[in-house]
Amino acid sequence: MRRCLLPPCVLTASGRPYSPHIAQWHLGYACWEYTPTFRGYSSYYGFYSGGQDYFKHGSKGSLDFHLEVGERCGANCSVPQWNAVGTYSTTLFTSRAVEVVEQHVVSSPLFVYLAYQAVHAPREVPALYADKYKDTI
Repeated sequence: MRRCLLPPCVLTASGRPYSPHIAQWHLGYACWEYTPTFRGYSSYYGFYSGGQDYFKHGSKGSLDFHLEVGERCGANCSVPQWNAVGTYSTTLFTSRAVEVVEQHVVSSPLFVYLAYQAVHAPREVPALYADKYKDTI
C-alpha cells in the first residue's frame, strides 16, 4: 500500500483536486483499504470484479455495482446500485461522468478517471447497436 496511485499524486496549486473514479476497478477489493476511496479517489461509481454482465452488473445472481461518495467510504457508506440493473453500463458510466462535471465548481480542480467496461467480456450491447450490424457481424 506504499505505492502512490494517480489521485494522491495529482497536486495543484490549490491542493488535491476532486477526483472521482468511474467504472471498473481492478486493483483489489479483498478489504476496504484496497478500494478506490481508500486509495485517493474522492468518490467511486462502478464495479470491482471482472467479466460482469453489462446489464445485470454482476455474475451468478449477485450485484457488483456501487456508489461510494466521500473519502474512505466503506461498509456503512457503499451503496449497492440496484436501480442500475437493466441499464447498459456504458450509459451509466457516461451519465455519472456528465453529472460529476456539470455539478463541479469550476473554480476548483477536477480530475475524473473514467474506465469503461467496453473492452471486457462478455460482449454485450443494446439491441439498437447490435441490430445495425446483424448482417455484417
